[in-house]
Amino acid sequence: MPFLIGLSLLWAFLYWIFGGVIFSIVAILRMGRIHRARFGCLFSLSAVGMGVLAAWSGIRFSRPELIACHPPAALNALPTWQLWLEQFTCGIVGIVGAWVIGFVLLLIVGAVLLQVSKANSKSWIVNKKSQP
Repeated sequence: MPFLIGLSLLWAFLYWIFGGVIFSIVAILRMGRIHRARFGCLFSLSAVGMGVLAAWSGIRFSRPELIACHPPAALNALPTWQLWLEQFTCGIVGIVGAWVIGFVLLLIVGAVLLQVSKANSKSWIVNKKSQP
């Protein structure tokens, strides 16, 4: 469980940084106006959710390799950092594969969020004073 939490935080951070850079470039090149706060908030939440999903999926996909590499009883004797490193190296194909799939999904979700956050879309907050 601690490995899942650490990997989730790492993946969410990497998704947030790399995805944020990509969508910043897209927003600049499109020369369109977007609601930056709306997009930033929704993209940050999406990056965290996708990070957790990718970490969980990666560990799930690489479960057979993790068990074959080290029996569960042998893992209890290792320090935490060494345990995490051993788990990552044993299941690297499933873990990194899930990261790549999650990043592609995050790009798709980000493109949808970019369309939702256009400046000409209706606001989510309705001012009751301006209603007839």
